[in-house]
Amino acid sequence: MGCGSSTAVSSTKQVEVTDDKHPRASELSEEEAGHRTAPPRLSTQGSTRSIGRKSLFSAKRTSSLVQIRHEGYVLQSEFTRDDPVPNGEEFCPIKATTVRLPELPPKPEETFAASHVDLSELTWDLDLFSKPVDWTINACLAMFHSLPSFGISNETMIKFLLTVRSNYRGNPFHNWLHAFSVMHAAWMIATDEHVRSLLTDLDVLGILVAAVCHDLDHPGVNNDFLEKTSHALAGMYPKPVLENHHWALTKRIIVETCNLTGGMSEEDRQELLDIVHMAIMAT
Repeated sequence: MGCGSSTAVSSTKQVEVTDDKHPRASELSEEEAGHRTAPPRLSTQGSTRSIGRKSLFSAKRTSSLVQIRHEGYVLQSEFTRDDPVPNGEEFCPIKATTVRLPELPPKPEETFAASHVDLSELTWDLDLFSKPVDWTINACLAMFHSLPSFGISNETMIKFLLTVRSNYRGNPFHNWLHAFSVMHAAWMIATDEHVRSLLTDLDVLGILVAAVCHDLDHPGVNNDFLEKTSHALAGMYPKPVLENHHWALTKRIIVETCNLTGGMSEEDRQELLDIVHMAIMAT
């Protein structure tokens, strides 16, 4: 989050909300993105409340209503989520849980393949920052393909991974590379011979899915901040807010967007979802 100036400015940038795309940090100028090290300070001048220019927040008072927009979410203050927001649209939690769909290459299975990565590269000494971003998709495929398929086609797994990558924001930390790093570490541990003997194939699949999805759509702030600022997410989920949000998006992507479990038996499907849910909530 930005550590904006403590002095209010006369104009602030309104971050527009769309149904299918949230603004990313990479789409903002360097000045607008600022330094995300502390919550912005809110100050009041007359009937308008505004926040420092370097913050990603902007807020303005319309009569007794404070309208705040933050990275694709409509935040609320002094009104309930059932009240209409100033632009006439109903406040709808779907804006915060809509899955962002990736732009698929013309021939995904030629662009992405497990065979493009040798599993011997996936060691504790892996220098992730020296790899191109698409390499991480191939590496994920290689890790998943080291397990039985459970009826998941290569095409479906590619779509799943590209969708997951598209639903991480451009945060300094809670981003796609973090998700990959956690999945890589989970795979290293789960496939250790002493650990692997204690786990079923479905256990490992669930652990890997949970690892790569565990911070989906993370807004870059913690639960305490969301609750104290009456963030839209805090009004949508029980505590812990973020973990419930990550799980909600994960389940939607698995079940609805990609049908990752379409080739599984009902018993395996439910067990996989239970493992993923338990693992994400434990983060």
